[in-house]
Amino acid sequence: DVCVDGHCLTCPAEQAKHASWQCGHRAEVCRDHQGREIEKSVSVGPGCNEPFICGDDHQCQCVPDTPFSLMAMGYECGVLPDGCRSNVTLPSCAYSGNENA
Repeated sequence: DVCVDGHCLTCPAEQAKHASWQCGHRAEVCRDHQGREIEKSVSVGPGCNEPFICGDDHQCQCVPDTPFSLMAMGYECGVLPDGCRSNVTLPSCAYSGNENA
């Protein structure tokens, strides 16, 4: 069951095709306790945590930091992790040992 603002709906169970989905939504026709049909977008899977987003294939995909996003956070130089098991290279640092101080 799914409840929205105290109005509860019974929606069909996930189908086998949704079993491999990590994230996303499926459109279903649900019923309330009075038998009225309501179309509802129902979440599928556990969802994604940052820096992951839900892709068109319903799998969580990592979105790496870019030089521009890191500079917007205040980093200025050096090599930094991108959040997706790789690195991002910013401009060379002017002073040794002063990377992103």
